[in-house]
Amino acid sequence: TMGSLISTSETLGQAAIGGYKGGSGTLVINGGVISATSTQSFSAAIGCGSSSAYASAYSCDPITINGGMVTASSGANAAAIGGSMNSPGCTVVVNGGIVTATAGRNGSGIGGGRAGGGGNFTQNGGIVLATCGHSDISYHAIPIGNGANSKTPGTATYNGGITFLSGVGKLNTASFTLDQKFNLPADATLTVESGKTLTVSESGYIAITGTLDNQGTIVNNGGIFNGGTFTNSGSGSCGLYAKDHPVVA
Repeated sequence: TMGSLISTSETLGQAAIGGYKGGSGTLVINGGVISATSTQSFSAAIGCGSSSAYASAYSCDPITINGGMVTASSGANAAAIGGSMNSPGCTVVVNGGIVTATAGRNGSGIGGGRAGGGGNFTQNGGIVLATCGHSDISYHAIPIGNGANSKTPGTATYNGGITFLSGVGKLNTASFTLDQKFNLPADATLTVESGKTLTVSESGYIAITGTLDNQGTIVNNGGIFNGGTFTNSGSGSCGLYAKDHPVVA
């Protein structure tokens, strides 16, 4: 059984999980429930730490997430997962799990901090919810990739899974199978586009507090509990039209 980890950094220069005034070393998350919060400016929640706007360009080491429930929130000027202010971009790979990355002002959800590199992101599976912080300078941050005033553009490759960019979610390939609990947030919309199939396995379910818009096909072998908005112009099977059910926490 996987465990849980809650880590909060209130120390200037220290990531909640990762580096202190520098890179984190290689990070691999294989499962469990992980919550990382960086309350100070300049440092990522998971990744690179930086102590000031004028610090040297610290290195940013690879981060791989293979599974689990991972939640990361950063303060201003850093990515939630990835780089600090001024740091070169990290390589971040998500192979599975549910990853929620929310940045503070001028940071990307996954990628770079203010005036740093955008990094290289690859998603092969899982569900990623990435939200950038509000930018108060030119060249705004984006959910995955560049922070505000990024020095080096980032790259993003989507080979599988579901990605939400500031609340707008889509399947990255023709089909996706959900085999775990997923709470669809109130401020998010997941669209199953025409020609695509979302399968909820017997071990999976979706608790809707936001919006699920089916324009393609949903195969429901598990549970879809509607406490938000469900619209359907596509097709489905196995209890898709079940009565509303309280959202399971």
